[in-house]
Amino acid sequence: MKKHLCVAILATAVALVTGHTRADGSDDSTLDWPALAAFPGTLVFYMGVRQLPQIAESLIAAGRRASEPVAIVERGTLPEQRTVVGTLQNIAEIALREEVRAPSITVVGAVAGLGEELEWWEGGIRYPLAGRTVAVTRARAQASGLARRLEDLGASVVQAPVIRIRPLPVPPIDLAPYDLVCFTSPNAVAALFERIKSEQGRLDILVNNAFTLSDVREPALTLGCQPCGRRGRYTTSSYSISAFLSILRAAVVR
Repeated sequence: MKKHLCVAILATAVALVTGHTRADGSDDSTLDWPALAAFPGTLVFYMGVRQLPQIAESLIAAGRRASEPVAIVERGTLPEQRTVVGTLQNIAEIALREEVRAPSITVVGAVAGLGEELEWWEGGIRYPLAGRTVAVTRARAQASGLARRLEDLGASVVQAPVIRIRPLPVPPIDLAPYDLVCFTSPNAVAALFERIKSEQGRLDILVNNAFTLSDVREPALTLGCQPCGRRGRYTTSSYSISAFLSILRAAVVR
């Protein structure tokens, strides 16, 4: 939440004020409204969404200008962040209409009127997925990279793996009779290498003619190939059965 609370030409000080009421719901009479109204800088009220009408009325009654700019930042720094702006005179009405909810902070002062000039999150240029929630259903071991990229684009990510990767119980693997080994995922590469290593204690027997449908730059595949110095001879960045068949046909012809 990069609302600039102090901009030299507009304000040189900031005051943080709790806007929360007492546990019994009564007003907190300990706040010095005349002092807050006369404060020569930016006022920031936190925990004050429900008390916004009283806060605005009290500041105006104590001498703060009714036309003073106000900005409410809801769920600051989170993908759902949004900003609602107005003045002391109408901010309570606007917040009610826009259904502003906690957690939010209310910024009162000239800097709140800078609006888009200081905006960084909600413009949709740098964070095109801001405000969206994305479910990642990949296996948990492989989901973190995708989740991180989505979060960098502003999305709120829910990791909900619907598959679990585990090797099947099969007889010992002998690759000697095969001229071509095809991998259709980094999981297959990792599983085969681990199986060969556990059964024969070495990785250098993997045949040279290896094709993978997965990009060799994927971490799981890179880690699997590097120990034995192998890299897929035939690769493609197009993850489709047609691409698989096309390269496979070329490999067989050769």
